[in-house]
Amino acid sequence: MDTEKKTKVNFLVKEIGKGNDGAFEELYKLIYKELFYFLRKYTYDIEDIKDVIENTFMIVIEKSKDLLFYQNCYSWIYKIAKYQMFNVNRKIKPEVKLDNINIALLGTVDTFSNISLSFIIDAFPKDLKLIFYLRYNNNYTIKEIAKMTKFSMSTIKRRISELNTLLKEHFNEKEDC
Repeated sequence: MDTEKKTKVNFLVKEIGKGNDGAFEELYKLIYKELFYFLRKYTYDIEDIKDVIENTFMIVIEKSKDLLFYQNCYSWIYKIAKYQMFNVNRKIKPEVKLDNINIALLGTVDTFSNISLSFIIDAFPKDLKLIFYLRYNNNYTIKEIAKMTKFSMSTIKRRISELNTLLKEHFNEKEDC
């Protein structure tokens, strides 16, 4: 980030604080794309990213009057966005329904429909959780997941197979009880 852009962001935030509506539009155009890619490292859910950016700009509008003498508005905006994303990630625990998952190994899906899997998935290792959510919640292909995670396609396939096995074992244990 160059100093000229940071200076421009500081100026625009101060102008927003003074009530200049044109400054808001200019700030939005100036940092929206950059902010979007910054937030991508925290989630792959585009709707969550858009919501966080919207909330961030709302906070900028609300608090900009208090920042007329603040010198580092650029960093302040990024901190707001980051903490807003943390709040979203903390609050949202995706409820995954088994009937939305296409796992042939599980047998009759109707038997288990409307069962929340979040407690099972929480026990998975971090990389398995990520692959699970990308594959079954966000419907990414194996190739797309491999690109995002930097794993090879064969590794992703193997990890999905592990997921299927873990889920099958869990539900077989439940049937035995």
